[in-house]
Amino acid sequence: KFPHDFASRLDLREDDGSDDNRSSSLGRSAHSDTSDYQDEVPEYFDDIPLVAAQDLTNVLKQGHLEKKRKDHSFFGSEWQKRWCVLNNSIFYYFGSEKDKQQKGSFLISDYNVRLANNLRKDSKRNACFEFTAPGRRAFQFTASSPQEAREW
Repeated sequence: KFPHDFASRLDLREDDGSDDNRSSSLGRSAHSDTSDYQDEVPEYFDDIPLVAAQDLTNVLKQGHLEKKRKDHSFFGSEWQKRWCVLNNSIFYYFGSEKDKQQKGSFLISDYNVRLANNLRKDSKRNACFEFTAPGRRAFQFTASSPQEAREW
């Protein structure tokens, strides 16, 4: 009956909400006000425009990686398969290589990257790496092999 009232109390997300602070256009997130939709206005990440995976240029590396969820829930995996693309200045991640817009992106110049074998305890632990920056969210990934992690 009162969808606006009801929606404003909920944390509505486009997918499972594990990749970023996006909210649906139905209401604002109770947890974040930095990248919510506002009346169908396109969403940006660090002032990076939305772009389809297939439209990216100057690609240095692309492929599937597992991304550690920001908000790991009790249900589902802590790691999600993502199509990742690195160009000469931005790291993008998508749900798949066919996605019309990224789930997230960040300027690589703002981050340091390092191998991080402490992120997992399983056989993939030597294929992990992370992007970190003071005062910013860390992004953690697992490649298919230690060699591929070094290439990223």
